[in-house]
Amino acid sequence: MSAAQTQPVVTEEWSTERLIDTDRRYVIRSWSKQGTPAKMAVAGGSGSWFWDTEGRRYLDFQSQLVNLNLGHQHPRLVEAIKRQAEQLCYIGPGFAERARSELAEMIADITPGDLTMSFFTTGGGAANENALRLARQITGRNKVMARYRSYHGATAGALSVTGDPRHRAGEPGVPGTVRFLDPYVYRAPSADPVVQDAYFGIGHIEEILAYEGPSTVAAIIIETVTGTNGLIYPPDGYLPALRELCDRHGIMLICDEVMAGYGRTGKWFAVDHWNVVPDILTTAKGLNSGYVPLGAMTVNTRVGDWLHENKFWGGLTYAGHPLACASGVESLRIMTEENVVENARVQGER
Repeated sequence: MSAAQTQPVVTEEWSTERLIDTDRRYVIRSWSKQGTPAKMAVAGGSGSWFWDTEGRRYLDFQSQLVNLNLGHQHPRLVEAIKRQAEQLCYIGPGFAERARSELAEMIADITPGDLTMSFFTTGGGAANENALRLARQITGRNKVMARYRSYHGATAGALSVTGDPRHRAGEPGVPGTVRFLDPYVYRAPSADPVVQDAYFGIGHIEEILAYEGPSTVAAIIIETVTGTNGLIYPPDGYLPALRELCDRHGIMLICDEVMAGYGRTGKWFAVDHWNVVPDILTTAKGLNSGYVPLGAMTVNTRVGDWLHENKFWGGLTYAGHPLACASGVESLRIMTEENVVENARVQGER
């Protein structure tokens, strides 16, 4: 190795103007018109705060994309990523690796009921994409019922079952999506419980299911608590009734907790408030506070048994990436040891 190759790399200082202009010219940002500049040039963060290149500090009320559950630059998370990087940065999904196996075991310990096996992805959209594909493969059915006020990701299948206006850019999308209304009782046309159920409850879903034919529906996918489309908290009895409906018709229940999972509602998962166990639980964001791209599709015993006997037709080059899984392991340790979920419950009551 030559002397020149051993010299440390000197990083030149970038002005705020250069950073924002370079971003505008060369970076494509999510859900944005690219001719407009970025909100600001960010230089760093710590805990609940981040700051721009001019030194102005901002209190991060939104936790970025509702994913920094442990805040910016948690020292234990950063150190866990460093340790894993020194040991093994990458190994393919076909090999057993400690961080990957340990994280899957830890998830099985905290998820409700018999949710035990996890497929790791690079985010929530990919987790939902694989959940939809798996439900169709297991049931042999094509249709998926999904709500109007929903967001499940920007990949082809996940965007197709997304109900909010962002799905229009992906139309016609993947065939088979059937939409239904959310249990948004605040916007109910009447205070009469019978009318509310007819419009927003299980009776409404039953009617649509009768029109479509239950034997054609592979899955019903919901955000347990709706996220970016109104923070809709389902009324008591809704989820247990939906679980019973799916069981009666052989339909798989997929609960998307990409946003609501890992303590956001004061329990590990929002389904825990109603003691409901879905067939598939999808998570991301708070799983490792977004420090490295990571999502998970966690399945129950029935699905796991099927997977032991049948090939899973899904895969990602970065499925179960060691750096991501190591950060997930440390994240769950921190949340347990620092009582993060209990604190969320207490603050939520306040």
